[in-house]
Amino acid sequence: MIDPSERRGKFWSVVRVSSGNFLEMYDFMVFGYYASAIGKAFFPSGSAFLSLMLSLMTFGAGFLMRPFGALVLGAYTDRKGRRAGLLLTLGLMSVGIFSIACMPGYATIGLLAPLLVVIGRLLQGFSAGMELGGVSVYLSEIASPGHKGFYVSWQSGSQQIAVMVAASVGVALNSMLPPEKMEQLLKRQNGNSRSRRGGNKLKQTQLPLEIVSKGRFDKSEPTIHKGEDLDVPTYIRRGVALN
Repeated sequence: MIDPSERRGKFWSVVRVSSGNFLEMYDFMVFGYYASAIGKAFFPSGSAFLSLMLSLMTFGAGFLMRPFGALVLGAYTDRKGRRAGLLLTLGLMSVGIFSIACMPGYATIGLLAPLLVVIGRLLQGFSAGMELGGVSVYLSEIASPGHKGFYVSWQSGSQQIAVMVAASVGVALNSMLPPEKMEQLLKRQNGNSRSRRGGNKLKQTQLPLEIVSKGRFDKSEPTIHKGEDLDVPTYIRRGVALN
């Protein structure tokens, strides 16, 4: 018979492990629900289909890393303990998801963007490889006699709930936001730094519309002779002619 304090301890252990398992699977699966917008932001090409396929290939690359993660992190967990192994797994998944979420798009840093996104996705897959076995073994170890199946079932249950929540978030966002707005949100900083760098230069060198439409400079302004020290944008903005 388990005393109440021990029962509460086991309950909160299951809650903590299941919560971490939920977050890890959510982070791993949510990529797939936004593959189309991610493809346009990080894998632009002349074909929307090709961008989508490159994004889905990156999504699938995470699954290729899961066996390697299971072997390496599984051995680490045996040496350092279940707690240390699960914490490392969650840490690696966090690094992978943040590297993708905070990555500037292709328009900002070029080929470095898709390369780093692929690396982040591989790191996610490497981390997820140990989650299934590690959580299952941990729950089995803390289970009370005769309840191992019930305890271990929280591993699969929390993962499936994470998949459904990720899908629900994707459906909700796509229903509330138009596709164009969704792409802008996922692109984040695409082109922002380029616009800031080129904005002032464009304003300084672009002729006023009224001058271009007239095809001449306003002769009412004083004439500036060649060689005179005057800021170029100033006389262009004033519409002064050069002699």
